[in-house]
Amino acid sequence: MDLLARVKAELHRGQAGFLTIELATCSRDAGLASTMYKGGNRKGADQKTADAENGYVTVLRFLSDPQCAKHLTIKAAQEFKEKLGVLRHTLDGLQRFQKERLPE
Repeated sequence: MDLLARVKAELHRGQAGFLTIELATCSRDAGLASTMYKGGNRKGADQKTADAENGYVTVLRFLSDPQCAKHLTIKAAQEFKEKLGVLRHTLDGLQRFQKERLPE
């Protein structure tokens, strides 16, 4: 394999790694937000929810861009989309917490 092919292969593996880390970070932030809402820490929870939403949008944008997503295997793309769906469900639940007027 020549150098250019090796660099491209590593870049493509890096994209999958980025998505894995980004989704894990978003899930962690969403979990923290849920705990904070339940504990009455609205300000901290709102920030963690916003962080998770921003990460969600980043991953969604990446997966929706054919130029970016074409380097993922079909199986990997499906797995990321499934994880993204679970995260969306969690974020929708957090929005319900946000709508409840907890004291700050």
